[in-house]
Amino acid sequence: MSIRDIDTIIAVMAGKTVRFDAASDGILVLARKDRAGIADAVSTSLKAKPVRRGSRVFVLAADFFTQAVRLPAPQTNGLSKADLLSTLIFEVEPFSNIARDQGQAAYTAGEESAGNCTWHVLQISNSDMTAITAAVRASNAKTVGLAQADGIFLSAPEQDLPGLFKGVATDAVTSAPSFPIIVPAPARLGANQIALCSGLGFAAVFIACLTHFVLASARLSTLKESVQKREALESANAQIASSTQAVETKMAALEKKRADRAAAEREIDRYRTAWAVLVRSIPETCGRDVVIQRIEGGSFFDAEIAGLSAVEKGPGDCMAKLAQRIGATGWRIHSERMQTVASMGGNGSLRFSFHVSLKNEIKP
Repeated sequence: MSIRDIDTIIAVMAGKTVRFDAASDGILVLARKDRAGIADAVSTSLKAKPVRRGSRVFVLAADFFTQAVRLPAPQTNGLSKADLLSTLIFEVEPFSNIARDQGQAAYTAGEESAGNCTWHVLQISNSDMTAITAAVRASNAKTVGLAQADGIFLSAPEQDLPGLFKGVATDAVTSAPSFPIIVPAPARLGANQIALCSGLGFAAVFIACLTHFVLASARLSTLKESVQKREALESANAQIASSTQAVETKMAALEKKRADRAAAEREIDRYRTAWAVLVRSIPETCGRDVVIQRIEGGSFFDAEIAGLSAVEKGPGDCMAKLAQRIGATGWRIHSERMQTVASMGGNGSLRFSFHVSLKNEIKP
């Protein structure tokens, strides 16, 4: 989805927020509190100088997660845009801690060299996007795009800022921007709103029908017609009671499914976090005498780690430090499966491997 036009750009940096209004080339610089979120900073900037109704706001933030991903060209050639996006999200997810269904992502292609392609990936959580778009909407404006803020906005002199912002705006509205941009999807009714509208519609129809029935019955004066009215009302009440019971049964079943799904999602998050901690902790705990050559997963819940050590005690020290670092996330190091092979003659590097496993609590 491309951006048609931009009226205001807000760059949320460390320590300050810079706003540019295209109509006047005006620059507004405000201090940003240490703990102020991106949405709070955007809201403060818009309240300090209200924009006209319907203004298109482009938000830049230094806090947004971005990363360059380098992949072999044969791995990405021929992929559709959706499949390529899924591949890139899979690569950055251990570092951003944003699951695919908990955020949105965008990418731009970088250089290609030696058979490898570099992709620049931007990922923003749904919670951040919801808060930012709500802050913009509260000022009667519309969020047209979000991107990562370059550090130049923090260090550039104020007189140079209008030119920098104009360059960003010009690039952003092209069909192929040079940096990744996430365009928020149009606001949709949530499940609760849909259910509320459906309930109100049902109530309105029911009230209309009941009113018509009462007015028609009021014109009748005979005892027979009064009895018929009473029987009709009793029948309607019985149908409503039956329908209510059926709805309550379905709601209870849906609530159970929702609880089961939430439990599964929590366990999956634990699994993702555990793998991220393992990958980060291995190089931090092995020291300079140990080189990890291979991390091979036999399944989603275990891995074989192999490497070389310049000293005899290197593998044991590495395992002990690694166990302290990753134990809290559910990993277990199987020291009984440790294997070492010394080089011929007893001199040189010591080749070793050991097994780690993650407790699987996801119910099939």
